[in-house]
Amino acid sequence: MSEAVVVCDNVQFAYGLTPVLRGVHFEVSRGQFVGLIGPNGCGKSTVMRLLLGLLEPTAGQVSVLGGSALAAVRRGDVGYVPQRETFQRSFPLTVGDVVLMGRAGRIGLGQRACRHDHERVTETLERLGLGGWETRRFAALSGGQQRLVLLARALAQQPRLLLMDEADTGLDELRRERVYRELNRVREERDLSIIAISHQLDLLATVVDTALALRDGRSLDWCPSCMHHAIDSPQPAHLGPA
Repeated sequence: MSEAVVVCDNVQFAYGLTPVLRGVHFEVSRGQFVGLIGPNGCGKSTVMRLLLGLLEPTAGQVSVLGGSALAAVRRGDVGYVPQRETFQRSFPLTVGDVVLMGRAGRIGLGQRACRHDHERVTETLERLGLGGWETRRFAALSGGQQRLVLLARALAQQPRLLLMDEADTGLDELRRERVYRELNRVREERDLSIIAISHQLDLLATVVDTALALRDGRSLDWCPSCMHHAIDSPQPAHLGPA
């Protein structure tokens, strides 16, 4: 059997008295690409925060790379591409600066980046079609371009698990196709596991190994070719009452 990189066992979570997750069960194997789908507000980003160790489940267990999610993140084994980044627009970060941040866990506290780290930044940008962008000002980029840079930052980290929260929003069709093509190459090279949230379901269905739908706080294994049904159709009867 393949090594389980992520295990969620009957995970429940509530914001105060408002339940969001009522029973989420799934595993992600090493090298597996999983699409996390469902209607807006169903708890997809909450699952991401649990896998990043930013939240603790109110019941059930979350395991990432055999231990706590927070420990895996602190080791640099989990890369994350958020919906948006909140750098101050007045702060003069370049694209190279942002991507190099992904190397921080590999460089070590108080240490300077070496030639290998800068080469990794250049290589990652080139893979995503951003070659020569190192000196561009991050804040001056469009939202879609910023997401590409944030993806480069996560990949430069060389994680074992990559979490993508609508990372392809704002990209044109050709750029999206290139991103997913490169992601599949990277996961083959590094045995990288990926969990991706995306509204581009037609494209996502062509690249993932499997899909997980969230419906009324519960999880359900879902066929990638039927992703739109997870958004549009009512809750399957066999899931029982919410």
